[in-house]
Amino acid sequence: MKSLSRVEKIIFRALVIALLTIGSWNNVLRFEETASPRHYSIQVLRRMDGRVARSLLNQMASTNWSGYVAASFRTGQTYTSAQGSWVVPTVTYFPNSRFSAEYSSSWVGIGGFCEDTNCTVVDNSLLQLGTEQDASSSGTRYYAWYEALPSPTKKIAMTISPGDTISVSLQLISAGKKGQSWTLRMEDTTGAQTWSTTLNYKSSQLSAEWIEEAPSSSGGILPLAEYSSTGSPAPAFDFGLTDFSTTSSGSLSLTTSEGLVMSDPWGQTSNPSSIDIDRDGFNTCWGDAVTQPCSPPGS
Repeated sequence: MKSLSRVEKIIFRALVIALLTIGSWNNVLRFEETASPRHYSIQVLRRMDGRVARSLLNQMASTNWSGYVAASFRTGQTYTSAQGSWVVPTVTYFPNSRFSAEYSSSWVGIGGFCEDTNCTVVDNSLLQLGTEQDASSSGTRYYAWYEALPSPTKKIAMTISPGDTISVSLQLISAGKKGQSWTLRMEDTTGAQTWSTTLNYKSSQLSAEWIEEAPSSSGGILPLAEYSSTGSPAPAFDFGLTDFSTTSSGSLSLTTSEGLVMSDPWGQTSNPSSIDIDRDGFNTCWGDAVTQPCSPPGS
């Protein structure tokens, strides 16, 4: 077979790159059409030396989670419950030539975090309860959901609107040889709606978390939607947790270093504030390409 000339090799490589680029565009298009995003365990950013990347405040850097986590490897405790409340943020489509839809998820959960300081092992059990806020060039959508990995997301029959105050709880009811029984509850105090279910699920109980997430599709992490609290001039999401109590041994005190800062693969960021003066809440703030300063509730 005749070997390719130098010019022909250059043309061939250019064609390969073009085909790969077209393939990438097709993958992005499938991202935009995601009907039901998934909510996965944490994915951390790493430095060149393999260690977990951290912010100037010593907070772990992630590509999909932002917020706060109470972890067993730090506290020596396991977690039998988690609860919290937040105001459903308003999402706005942030025009970008690479995609025509963006996604965000706000939730409280048990599990799914790192099992050690350098996150060499990630907990694959994750029980979550939250709201979804998505935006596209054609409009926005809001809904409630829960997920027990590896099972798919299940939507909850509640009408969710931006500005609604949502309160949720996850509680271990029983544990034995036949497994664990968990009760999940959600209340939309603005819309006067309540929901609950009890399910069997084997959780590691190694963490409790309060998260603003860039959810995923089969193709990877999705672009994080621009979010803000209703009526707020700044891109700040008031998670407004009313209760950090998560363990059988009493109340929980979180510190700034237990926060998670997010930088998703598309360039959007989500940065948690410090814990508020009452030690029971925080904000998260959305950014594009840069991490935005974020002040706690009440400041």
